[in-house]
Amino acid sequence: MNPCPCGYAGADARPCRCTPISIRRYLAKISGPLIDRIALHVPVKPVDPKDFENAPECAGAGSREMREGVLAAVERQRSRHRGADDAVRNAGASAARLESPDSMEREARELLAAAQRRLLFSARSRRNIVQVARTIADLDAAETIAARHLAEAVQYRVPRFLEGI
Repeated sequence: MNPCPCGYAGADARPCRCTPISIRRYLAKISGPLIDRIALHVPVKPVDPKDFENAPECAGAGSREMREGVLAAVERQRSRHRGADDAVRNAGASAARLESPDSMEREARELLAAAQRRLLFSARSRRNIVQVARTIADLDAAETIAARHLAEAVQYRVPRFLEGI
C-alpha cells in the first residue's frame, strides 16, 4: 500500500505533500486486525530508471547466492520441524515452539518483552515478529534466535516513514 495519500512519504525523488493529519486519517482506514496479519512492513522507494540499465549484470551472482541461502534456510526449517504436527516451515510453527528456551536466547526474549511493552503490539504481531526472527536466524545459519535477529524482525513491523507523524 502507499505510505500516504500522495504516495511519496519517505521518498527521496519527490516531497510528500500530505499533512501528518491526512496521513494518519489515510492509515486509519486500514483496520488494526488487517495490519496485524501483515508480517513485514517494509517501505519500498521508487527505483530510478537508470538502475535498470545494469540490472541483469548486477543481479545474476547476487540472486544465485541469495537462492542458495534461502534453500539452505528452508532445509533447516524442514529439518527442525520434521516430525512436528504443527509445522513444516516457521510460518506454521506454534508460538510455544518458536519461543521455547532452546529456540530463543534469553537476550532475545528480553528484547521481545521490552519491544512489546514499548510498541504495544498484539499477540498476533508478536507471533509474526518471532516467525520472521526465526527465518532471519535460519538465513544466518543460527541454531537459536539471537537478539540481533529479533531486533531486525521488530524493525520490519515499524514503518520508518511513520516515526515523525
